[in-house]
Amino acid sequence: MPLRLLWWVQRWYCRKQDGKKDPRHWQTVMAHGHVSVWNAVPALMQMLCEYHSGDRMSYPTLRLALLSGDWIPLTLPEQMRERLNETMDIISLGGATECAIWSVYYPIGEVESTWTSIPYGRGLRNQPVYVLNAQLEECPVGVEGEICIGGMGLAQGYLNDAEKTAASFVWREASGERIYRTGDRGRYFADGQVAFLGRNDTQVKVNGYRIETGGNRALHCATSRCGAVSGGGSG
Repeated sequence: MPLRLLWWVQRWYCRKQDGKKDPRHWQTVMAHGHVSVWNAVPALMQMLCEYHSGDRMSYPTLRLALLSGDWIPLTLPEQMRERLNETMDIISLGGATECAIWSVYYPIGEVESTWTSIPYGRGLRNQPVYVLNAQLEECPVGVEGEICIGGMGLAQGYLNDAEKTAASFVWREASGERIYRTGDRGRYFADGQVAFLGRNDTQVKVNGYRIETGGNRALHCATSRCGAVSGGGSG
């Protein structure tokens, strides 16, 4: 019996540089192209929802939104379903560039009133995600530890930086695999999902980009004592 292949052809739309922060431009592109999948940082989705404040079902073809790169506001999923498409699926994605970018996912349904943040989720297939203590042992439910990632997506290391590679990519005897220490803090929920709690260091994210605040402090050589923090605004 001959092998038959089914090709599924879709169009990809990228935001133009001159319209990258203009929801009116996005609306035109999405309506013209009957866009079905959105993939961007949460801040851009917030802009789109604010643009459609008071609207209902603005994008009937939009079936899936992928949000990653930063915290997702607790109010955003409800706004998306009210203003864009009430039947759309919303997936939170996380991970690290060192592990093929996306390693963690969480399908967002109804946001519970007791939540302080959207759950980070669980590992994608072939990308186990752990919450470990300093001895690389799994933490009990509810106990804070470091989020570590294993599996097939791990990079070989950092180019020309053996010291940093040795510190971040380590062998874990308990699972018999090489893992990446993300530097992120987390804890397990009772169902095995992971909660994201922040960083172990002073690294922050601005518009989806990693910023080492220590490097910013070092730029000001005439300053003996200072601090660097992320603030509001557009970044």
